[in-house]
Amino acid sequence: MNDLYELKQVAVRLKLKDVEPLYSEERIDTPEVATKIMADVMKELDREHLAVLNLDSAGHVISFNIVSIGDINSTMVPVANVFKAAILQNASRIILMHNHPSSSNKISEQDILATKKLMYASVFMGIDVLDHIVVSGMTGECYSMVRWDPDLFDKSNYTRTIDKVAESLSDKYERKDKNEEKKKEAGMVH
Repeated sequence: MNDLYELKQVAVRLKLKDVEPLYSEERIDTPEVATKIMADVMKELDREHLAVLNLDSAGHVISFNIVSIGDINSTMVPVANVFKAAILQNASRIILMHNHPSSSNKISEQDILATKKLMYASVFMGIDVLDHIVVSGMTGECYSMVRWDPDLFDKSNYTRTIDKVAESLSDKYERKDKNEEKKKEAGMVH
């Protein structure tokens, strides 16, 4: 009976090995290069897909992951899934790409808000978001958000906001601690 619950010990040995990039050896240094690598895949899709290009520190594509599949005109942006793929691939930076099956490559307010949300997360994660590219269905035309609004990708904007929030919370708890001390001194708290 005890044989059923016996645990066998397993040894695993890992060895570092030089390997070629998994997806492309081409270095991505412009939105056009990212587009060249992915647009053919993205333009054929009949529903919105959000893809993440995971890059090493030199800008080579390690892999790409589809992190969300939506409907004809929207998709969710699961922050955890976006960065999970990057972390598991040891990526130091990412490029976001999503398609518009409607053949429009115009960015929407939702595209901007999703990008901002991911930028805040990137500050915490230490993984740079280099661009968010919208690919038009059928034509493959692309729209680089970093070219449209470089400030959207300026990490210092997000760091300042995070610092202000942290400072505000710190002040709040500091005031709370001082109030507790005053109450103790007045004999109101035991």
